[in-house]
Amino acid sequence: MNLRFLKWGWVSSLKGTNTGTSAQWGQFLAGRLGPATPLFFTFLALALAGTWPARAQSPASQRTLAENSQLLNQLPSELRRQGMAILDPQNRSTSAAALSAMQKSGGVAVTPFLIALVDANRCPRDRRYCSRLLAASVADSGDAQARAALERWAGANDDPQLARIAFEQLYSADTAPLRKLLDKRREDAQASSDPAALRRYAQMEQQWLPLLNGSSFPPFLYPPPPLFSVKPADASIRFVAFGDFGNSSEDEKIVAGEVLKIHEKKPFGFGITLGDNFYPRGAESTSDPRWHDWWEKLYGRLGIPFYPSLGNHDWLNSGSAAAEVLYSRQSHSWQMPSPYYTYTAGPAQFFALDTAYLTEAELLWLKDELQKSRAKWKIVYAHHPFYSATATRGDNKVLIERLLPLLKDSADLYIAGHDHNLQVFKPEGKLHFIVAGGGGANLYDMKQSGRIQFKSKTHGFAVVEVNERSIKVKLIDSSGKTLYENEITS
Repeated sequence: MNLRFLKWGWVSSLKGTNTGTSAQWGQFLAGRLGPATPLFFTFLALALAGTWPARAQSPASQRTLAENSQLLNQLPSELRRQGMAILDPQNRSTSAAALSAMQKSGGVAVTPFLIALVDANRCPRDRRYCSRLLAASVADSGDAQARAALERWAGANDDPQLARIAFEQLYSADTAPLRKLLDKRREDAQASSDPAALRRYAQMEQQWLPLLNGSSFPPFLYPPPPLFSVKPADASIRFVAFGDFGNSSEDEKIVAGEVLKIHEKKPFGFGITLGDNFYPRGAESTSDPRWHDWWEKLYGRLGIPFYPSLGNHDWLNSGSAAAEVLYSRQSHSWQMPSPYYTYTAGPAQFFALDTAYLTEAELLWLKDELQKSRAKWKIVYAHHPFYSATATRGDNKVLIERLLPLLKDSADLYIAGHDHNLQVFKPEGKLHFIVAGGGGANLYDMKQSGRIQFKSKTHGFAVVEVNERSIKVKLIDSSGKTLYENEITS
């Protein structure tokens, strides 16, 4: 048999015929590849499916085909089509979500594939993502193969970064039962209808939840200060809001430059951040050089105070959240007195929340502060949105269940980040929703959502003006163009 003809000629002849497309033939073959399938026929299936070019252009691309074949052979035959799509570079923006979905449906059968992806350094996003999926399999089903792989990487000396990731994920898997026990204690305290029991639980949870998730935070830094004021009650205010920015990328610098331009034309009284202030794992300490290079140089030059909130990335380094609170003592531009806190500015009261670790203590505090507030407007901001039009994400069920009931009839505006784009959703009760996570991190693809009113895959930020009559919200892109504008009235 002329293999060259079979490899190139048959592929070409299939294209444009009425008997089926090359992709259909490739998918048919891919679904039937077994562990012992010769490498050539795996290549053929990949080429026919259109996942990789039929003609290998270089020795490097040939090596990639061989590696892809070896990776796919770690999957059961019925999952290989999904595996091909995950390995396809054209699906980079959706491959992580697809891998997670495949693990949920395939269970431990996907474990060898995940291990091989880590060993080949071919994981969607990064090796931490695949390691986290393996740790979840250990925690949920006692996956011995996943545990063995994590222990192998944690004990290896040739790759310190992977060893650190694996150690963290083993810790996460081994503390999962304690996290479940903590959740059970919360349910019991809530069911008891005993306020004292709920507050005792809240104090315990606030101490242990960061530790059980691999972070640490000194308990004495948790209590927020009493309500304070940053602008007189009779003043109109104007502030800027953005999140997901702390990476010193060119995109961040462009956004920061546009914020400065607008500020110079019509000054902001202050700013707020929506979390993920430092990528990839928060700040190392209060003397981390990035405070000067990534924060002060870009945002300190505005000459206004910022009142930040924490994102999930700000908790990934065990000391980062504490460093971000303590840095407030040595900066005029960065003012975050605790992980959650409240203050007034003009006719509005602001509530900065920590949704990365939304504790019962925080919710009890928020309920009390909302009830005590006499402000005309109540503006809440945090990292995580309730709803999402990002392609790889869904609505946040935890926030919808635990936080939304407190806010929908009490607050007027909720501003979030986390999704690297700009979004606006239909109000719930009196509560309006804005997402301004376009501060500089890589942008996320978007999807249609039933509650969406506006969406844009672009870098940008929010500008908000508040007086006694209304709240005016603008979403502005990195070129200074206003993409969305709305006025909230009482």
